[in-house]
Amino acid sequence: MKKVIVIGAGPAGLTAAYEILNRTDSCQVLVLEEKNQIGGLAKTVDFQDYRMDLGGHRFLMVNEKVLDWWNQFLPSRGVNYIKRMFRRKQKLKLYYKGNYVSHPILFDRKFRNQVGSFCTLKCICGLIKSKIKKRKEHTLEDYYMNRFGQTIYQTFLQDYMEKCWGESLRNLSCEQGTMHGENRVQTEYFLYPKLGAGQMWQEVAEKIKKRGGIIELGAMVDSLVLDNNMLKKISYIKSNGKRVFEEADVVISTMPLSSLFANMTGNVPISLRTIADGLKYRDCVIMGLCIKWPELSNGAVSIENFPECMIYVQDPKIKLARIQVYNNWSPYLVKKKNELWLGLEFFCKEGDDFWNLSEDECAKIAVSELKKIGFIESGREVVCYHREYVPKAYPAYAGSYEKKGELLSFVDGIKNLYTIGRNGSHYCYKMDETVLNAMQTVDKIFAEHQK
Repeated sequence: MKKVIVIGAGPAGLTAAYEILNRTDSCQVLVLEEKNQIGGLAKTVDFQDYRMDLGGHRFLMVNEKVLDWWNQFLPSRGVNYIKRMFRRKQKLKLYYKGNYVSHPILFDRKFRNQVGSFCTLKCICGLIKSKIKKRKEHTLEDYYMNRFGQTIYQTFLQDYMEKCWGESLRNLSCEQGTMHGENRVQTEYFLYPKLGAGQMWQEVAEKIKKRGGIIELGAMVDSLVLDNNMLKKISYIKSNGKRVFEEADVVISTMPLSSLFANMTGNVPISLRTIADGLKYRDCVIMGLCIKWPELSNGAVSIENFPECMIYVQDPKIKLARIQVYNNWSPYLVKKKNELWLGLEFFCKEGDDFWNLSEDECAKIAVSELKKIGFIESGREVVCYHREYVPKAYPAYAGSYEKKGELLSFVDGIKNLYTIGRNGSHYCYKMDETVLNAMQTVDKIFAEHQK
């Protein structure tokens, strides 16, 4: 194995590239990234000395192998302070009818005072009933009803989840529930880089380059040429418009499966192209919004005001889905100490009315909805705002998802092509799972190709 091409410089692609270079010094690695910045969905965007993530990316401490891997780049202890990760407590809330309820739900006095004794009793009874009498699980609604009961599901989950996926949970596979961690260890704390999630991937990228790897930005792969069961070559368009053809012993793809099959030339059955084209995704818009908040001091939000890292908005009349309080992730994301810096997540479809709003119009909606849910009061000064588009943010378990296995089986039959990562697998991996998926794939590659 002399040359490997990695398509995509997100967490999966960068992990795979680093792992290959870390295991051998006789292999050339070329990483092709369509965008002009590495990090993929886990990149951190710089805007006027503010930093914003594309959603809240927590570095969970649930897998020792992944944790050790992260510590190679940004240790929790060390001499260089800025390269040490923060240890943060997971403080999540759920907005419901004027109240900010603990998430996960705690049946304590505060919860009873917020929603009432009758609702609390219904929640408990529904939860008990769900443990005694299970539904057959076919849909995502079945999944949640079996784990939380009818009242908790309909009161605290259904509206948010339907906002998230853009359709009834009855239309989504029950496998979607694994995204939310049925078999995962729930931890009280998580790690987070001081300069945002993207800091980790910048460090990984630098190590790749030091080991001789090449990362080319603005490189759009538009053709993968198959010959029987081998990928013979790929072509991509450079940032200057020039088309380049490359051959490799191994190609690792993190591009969406729909794009992969659309760009394949050769003996690809029409039925598989149809399945790939039928895969669904959920897009979103992230609005970074900075509000002047004189009460803040020392670069951190006071516990009395905003202790949460993330707030989920359970209200069908509100477009806003999630609020990330950047101050509580890292004060280094915020420009000034007396400012509240928020990441506001709106789910939508690429090209729809919300997607096509001007940045100013989107900001007005964001401010209006924050006022409606009582998060901010009138009169607060908006310092600045910045919008980021996130197409294909979440692969959905709808459309032709049930036939996804046929696509992966076809890819498995191509001796030198491997698909990894969230979109490459069409599976909602969390970041630690993405790293592990890439590591395991590299293990497989060395077992099959290294002589």
